[in-house]
Amino acid sequence: PFWSSPAFVEDLGQLIQRQSIDILIGAHDDVVVCLAELAQQDKLCGAKLLGSSLRTCNIARSKSATYEWLAKEIRVPRLYTHDQLTQVSYPIFAKPDKGQGSRGTRLVNSSREAADVHRSNPDLLLMEFLPGPEYTIDCLSDLAGNLQFCSPRQRSRTSNGISIETSLVRDPEIDRIANCISKHIEFHGPWFFQLKKDSTGAYCLLEVAPRIAGSSSIQRFNGVNLPLLGVMQLLGHRVSVNFSGDIKTTTRGLATACPNAPKIENLYIDLDDTLICDDQINWQVLATAMRIRAQGTSTHVLTRHGARHAESAESYLRRFRIPIEWFDTIIEVPENNNKSEFMAKHGSCLIDDSFSERASAIAHGAISFDIQEFIEIYR
Repeated sequence: PFWSSPAFVEDLGQLIQRQSIDILIGAHDDVVVCLAELAQQDKLCGAKLLGSSLRTCNIARSKSATYEWLAKEIRVPRLYTHDQLTQVSYPIFAKPDKGQGSRGTRLVNSSREAADVHRSNPDLLLMEFLPGPEYTIDCLSDLAGNLQFCSPRQRSRTSNGISIETSLVRDPEIDRIANCISKHIEFHGPWFFQLKKDSTGAYCLLEVAPRIAGSSSIQRFNGVNLPLLGVMQLLGHRVSVNFSGDIKTTTRGLATACPNAPKIENLYIDLDDTLICDDQINWQVLATAMRIRAQGTSTHVLTRHGARHAESAESYLRRFRIPIEWFDTIIEVPENNNKSEFMAKHGSCLIDDSFSERASAIAHGAISFDIQEFIEIYR
């Protein structure tokens, strides 16, 4: 159930015991606070929590509390009261005190609009607008609260408050801010904070969070597996951080999933322009096929290659160093026959770039997909 459900604690305890879970890691801001409360009350059924204290989690969950806590140490946004709305320079920005992503946020362009926003939702924070680029800084602290690692990255492109393209940056001023935050708020394990530049180019704090950030995988690609390092610390191991910095930019995207994809008993894959395209192995097709094969599916190459070239299909595969043992059979189809004639009658699937071959297979009771459909459905 959802974390706020009355059944959550009991069901979580049962899950911990049933699955023999040793360590829990909160990945959502409200869940982080909830788990910290349960850990403080010793209600995690023997599991350990990778995370910071309840005090730290409560400070971080509220932007206004975070700004108040750090206002004397680093630059935080100016907050405006209702009485100040006719005296400020517009635009300003409205956002929830306890929110995530960009949900509930809006740009406010006039005092009249600000008054309407305040009247409709008095709990929204009204703050200065920061027009500059935005940065996320991934951090790791040890169990004593000492900062061990911080790596800034610019949020180059975002969608609904989530970074979908991020690039590493280096700036000693960001390092200074990280150390300052760490000194005044004690974090344990992975955490992050976000900055945005104001109209003068100065860094201003947006938020801090005692959890893994969404696009922190760029750090893992550079040798710093933040969740694993945190787990190792929690288990009492001394860890070292070896950051390469070789991967400068990563992008994220939505991936289609088909959890009820049809089960395949016999998978038939075309060779030319499917398994091998433009004299290159289509690794996505091959990897998808091998993953299905590992689940017990018979896998076959079904091709006219031998009928159209002097080289046999087996020889062609060997030339690309694809082991023929990866396939149960390699079937050479004569030029004037349909591939469907050589397929098993039941549980068969044909992957082919040819529409007519796919149509013939479907007419004979098989299922059939083009290359991209196959990769996405059975990823």
